[in-house]
Amino acid sequence: YDESDVQQLTLFGTSMWRLLQRREAEEKFTTVFQASPDSILLMDDQGVFDCNAAAMKLFKCDDRGQIIGIRLVDWTPKSQGNGLHSRELVNQKTSHAHFQGESFFDATLVDAHGKEFLAEIQLSSLQLGTARSLQARIRDITERKAAEKALRDSDERYRMLFDYTPLGITIADPQFVYIDVNESYCRMLGYSRDELIGQHASKIVIKEEISRISDKLYEEELLHEGHKSEWHFLRKDG
Repeated sequence: YDESDVQQLTLFGTSMWRLLQRREAEEKFTTVFQASPDSILLMDDQGVFDCNAAAMKLFKCDDRGQIIGIRLVDWTPKSQGNGLHSRELVNQKTSHAHFQGESFFDATLVDAHGKEFLAEIQLSSLQLGTARSLQARIRDITERKAAEKALRDSDERYRMLFDYTPLGITIADPQFVYIDVNESYCRMLGYSRDELIGQHASKIVIKEEISRISDKLYEEELLHEGHKSEWHFLRKDG
């Protein structure tokens, strides 16, 4: 072999090595893609060109043909819960992903049976050959959002009860320092809420009560039991 033959063999070997590496990488990607518990769509300007099994399950599709060629915006209602047009939202997030590499957002989507659900969507820019593509990773967060709303509603109901009850209510840390008080408690003692927050419970009782109250509080803390008794408090005006 002359030098030209050696160069050609070297180039051929390098090309084959790169081809094998590419095939190995593609096989690994396909394995991860199909095994992912997240729904994944691969999209270009023409729509979805590949999807995994989780995506078919999420969108209630019996075969890939129901997804392939469909654009992400086609899986949305006309408008989102905040009144924003779905097409405008998807176009904004898609453009951002193309230019910035990634885009995260929540949106209402629609499955193949027309049922709406809330989704968390991550769009990532992909370069597959010369084509400009996007990967959409989608999670159904309907139950999570419902749980968050229930918690917020519960917190709001508790806050209303705490704020508007005619009984004085306080919340203290393990050292009996006030971390919250309601308006009724403030009115009884003549202090503002800001004046009481951060104060130790012993600061607003008469001196004779301090030792009795402190002993009782520590006792009840250890026993984790309630306690009912009469204490002599000291108003701000004396």
